[in-house]
Amino acid sequence: MNQTPDTLQSLSTGLRATAEGGEFRSIDLDAVHRLGDRRRRHRRAGVAALAVAAVAAVSIGVPALSGSDAPRGVDPAGAPGVAPDRLAAWAMDRDLHTPDGVVRMASPVHAFVATDTGYVVLDDAGTVSQVRGDDVTTLADAVPTDSSARLVTDGRYVAWSTHDEDQLFLTINDQLRDRTVVQIAADLDPRFDPAEGGGVLGLDAGRLYYAEARGVVTVDLTDPEQAETLLVGPLPEDTDVLDVRAGQTLLAERDGLSLGPLGDHNPPVPGTQFASYGTLSPTAAYVAPDGETLSVRRPDGTDVTPTLPSGYESFATAYGWVDADTVAVLAAVGNSDRPTSGSLLTCEVPSGDCTVVVPEVGPFEDGFQLPVGTTLD
Repeated sequence: MNQTPDTLQSLSTGLRATAEGGEFRSIDLDAVHRLGDRRRRHRRAGVAALAVAAVAAVSIGVPALSGSDAPRGVDPAGAPGVAPDRLAAWAMDRDLHTPDGVVRMASPVHAFVATDTGYVVLDDAGTVSQVRGDDVTTLADAVPTDSSARLVTDGRYVAWSTHDEDQLFLTINDQLRDRTVVQIAADLDPRFDPAEGGGVLGLDAGRLYYAEARGVVTVDLTDPEQAETLLVGPLPEDTDVLDVRAGQTLLAERDGLSLGPLGDHNPPVPGTQFASYGTLSPTAAYVAPDGETLSVRRPDGTDVTPTLPSGYESFATAYGWVDADTVAVLAAVGNSDRPTSGSLLTCEVPSGDCTVVVPEVGPFEDGFQLPVGTTLD
């Protein structure tokens, strides 16, 4: 879950308006697409502007904590895995609702992600906190909370960034070992507005992807040397990195979502031509594009969208993946044109079976958040 989802943001805005007495209207996909184009152009003027260039590999030293604090490879089998219901969480203002109960944060939740061991929360005060059960521990403070502030995770590692003039600073925390393991300083392109992006693009099985002045860079956090590799230079202005899983990159481009190795010219995934956001399953076997209704496709465009239970016809969208074959879904409750709340479901693909995990979340007002790493406000 790596950028602010256009559909989720549209849903949040529309349902808040409905709750306040405004008229609920179906989301205009053309408008969502135009919004996505504007966002990508706007972000291009911010931090994530990247342009197609020949793939170059360079090895550069990365500042890291010394001695035993440096990671020495992935821990052996037996490490805790993601709980099946970990994504069944949501926040409203200061209250983080999880399967373990409700945790009251010091400030309203700005964004949060689910990890192998709990949750990591960025609040409106700029504090990054680790939440395990009802235990809350501060990891960092003074983290920017502009609209593009982002937390990314692969379950074990969590990354975020800060900035100072023309410098980008990334912090990576190892949730399994309960410590910060890498701190990276990079240059921002002088044309960028630092407030428009944080640089972090995604985490995939211990590999961090981020954007800086040279282009898209990756770091293998499980490598003792932690060497940087420049994958590709700046991408086209209408291209945005959405997700990276199993070595495959999901991009938002003018013609829709494309999937494949970064730096290659990958054709659009059929059926995603109106999407400006999407999530990629852990094995890259499925793409869940944004849209007015739930949609899940194979890379070749085959439609494997699950069938939602009766009563969720108003609106539904995918917001994450529980595992390789299970997608997490937010669906508006009721068949009316004025829904005020929703449910969290998990759906199996390609079988299409869905289960309601949290019957009611909301109300959809300012402060409602899902574990997608960016704010929905």
